Amino acid sequence: GNNKTEEIIKLGEINLLREKKLTECTIEGFLPAAPNAPYIVTSGRFEPPEFYLEFFEKIRASKTPCRFIISDTDVNMLASIEDLEYGLKAGDPDTHYTMTIKEFRPFSSKTVVIKLPTAPTDPPKIEKPAP
Repeated sequence: GNNKTEEIIKLGEINLLREKKLTECTIEGFLPAAPNAPYIVTSGRFEPPEFYLEFFEKIRASKTPCRFIISDTDVNMLASIEDLEYGLKAGDPDTHYTMTIKEFRPFSSKTVVIKLPTAPTDPPKIEKPAP
């Protein structure tokens, strides 16, 4: 949450409830180097780790949110890729990665049109009291 605690005179501590903070998630995994890995297939064919790493980097470079979905759960949110680290581990041909994503909430500014009076008005007259 993004709640805030305040101290109020003669009341004590109170909790001000606010909107929740953005959800952040870190994922660790690996991208297989061998084409016989059946658990990661894109459009019916195997793609090497570089394919996915380039895909993630393009998302980051585009400065636009992506859709983050975890199958068979209710997780489905717009997100940004905040951090992506990857590399090889000794004796393992697979590319290991750690990716941090953060929820993205769409927002926009509103244009406000201020209408000024068309005819100037005279300021109110103040009469002095009689002596």
